[in-house]
Amino acid sequence: MRLMSYVHYNLLQNLNNVDDDFYCTKRAFFYSLKNEFIKRFVVKQGKVDWAINEISMLLECGPWELGFISTSKGLVAGDLSVYFGEEKVIHYEQRNYHAVPDVIANVTQVRTCAAYVLVVEKDSVFQKLLREECPSFNNCILVTGKGYPDIPTRMFVRMLSEKVQLPIYALVDANPHGFEIMCVYR
Repeated sequence: MRLMSYVHYNLLQNLNNVDDDFYCTKRAFFYSLKNEFIKRFVVKQGKVDWAINEISMLLECGPWELGFISTSKGLVAGDLSVYFGEEKVIHYEQRNYHAVPDVIANVTQVRTCAAYVLVVEKDSVFQKLLREECPSFNNCILVTGKGYPDIPTRMFVRMLSEKVQLPIYALVDANPHGFEIMCVYR
């Protein structure tokens, strides 16, 4: 019931005005429940995640549309600017990496001169390509999910494919696990 109350409150408060305060990580919500009267009913993070996912399926929307996000573990490097409305801009660089944004639902514009996106399975390979200045020499955007990608990283790659219409290539291990990771991005 607390979950539905939170969702309802968030949706009413942000009906026409989506801002950063709209979003709450699933982990932060779990800890907010631990501090309340109902803490004896909420023992594990998995139960809260399950409830959020069930409500999302019931309402036929993503958890992020209800204000719940997962913290991104993905990294990005390359010539790229992502605009969130008129005020907030993230400029990614070719020589340094930055975290994938947790929320891309309110991206208004994406600018890049890159020719393609290279999704890299392993963080160590991503770091090696960055040291070798791959984004500069190959005019590409590097993305890694550090193994199995989280939802924000997958949504970020999809956004690049749809908004900028860049081809997406994957550098993964030549084994079933690597192939599965590549397929998750599709």
